[in-house]
Amino acid sequence: MLPTLSAEALQALDRDADRHALRIVRVCRIPQREREDLRQELLTELLRRLKHFDPDRGSLGGFASVCFSHHAARLIERILRGRTAMAVSLDAPLPGAGSLTIADALANEDGYGALMGQASDAVATLERRLDLGRALASLPLEQLRHCVAIAEERGDAPNGFTRSRSTVFRQHVRSD
Repeated sequence: MLPTLSAEALQALDRDADRHALRIVRVCRIPQREREDLRQELLTELLRRLKHFDPDRGSLGGFASVCFSHHAARLIERILRGRTAMAVSLDAPLPGAGSLTIADALANEDGYGALMGQASDAVATLERRLDLGRALASLPLEQLRHCVAIAEERGDAPNGFTRSRSTVFRQHVRSD
């Protein structure tokens, strides 16, 4: 027989489920918007297990807390295991391609996003290149020289430049 719950008891169970849902969000680093769904899943699990509740063995709050803890731990494990299964190393060998790696098979414009299933549109890439060419052709010679100076500054630095673009621009303007 299912216990009859007061409004205060229901609110306490809801707060406890919300606390466990927040723990899942924090541990798994998932968006806060998922918290409500996780809370509802925890409450659903409690309802499913409520037939096993024995008031002689303890309080409903204690029973619910154990149910929430165990189910939260299973959810965390499932989420983290799913992420591990999705992990792909770009250094992994490409099947049937000898010594080539997955990274060798990707074009620079495709990048990691294309490997993970994001759309890569060769036509859009070509259109961007044509647009850039038209824009550069419409620039006055002085501004074009500034663009060339910035483009030539590219190096092996983490951001692709050895100096900031504003520094290159200021130095180039001073030299004119």
